[in-house]
Amino acid sequence: MESPAEESPLVAARRLEVVVAMREVGAASEDLKNMFEQLVSGIDGSIERIERGGSALQIAEAIGLADFREALNAGAARVRRARHDFQRAMFLLAMAEGSSLAEIARTWRVSRQLVSRVTKEEPRETTADPED
Repeated sequence: MESPAEESPLVAARRLEVVVAMREVGAASEDLKNMFEQLVSGIDGSIERIERGGSALQIAEAIGLADFREALNAGAARVRRARHDFQRAMFLLAMAEGSSLAEIARTWRVSRQLVSRVTKEEPRETTADPED
């Protein structure tokens, strides 16, 4: 393994992309976890109301379930994008380090075709949904 001082500029750039992608996976995951914790808190507070015969629609409105659903969907999409971008960054780093498509595919337990497709795609806009 080369020391960072001996790395080619391409490998150094790819390594930085991986670090940025890793941080986004962590941040997106933490945000989604916090959303679920808020949902659980709202649900816990509504169990007694349901048991006493409370209206499903009134409780859904009181908890803000529609807002939670939208936020959770957006949070999950962010995690999927972050995971995809991390995977792509790792594939590109491995290629820059000299790994073959077959080696990358074997390590990640995916097809060579997937590795090829992912490494050839342009970086996506942050609002796009991942395909895989």
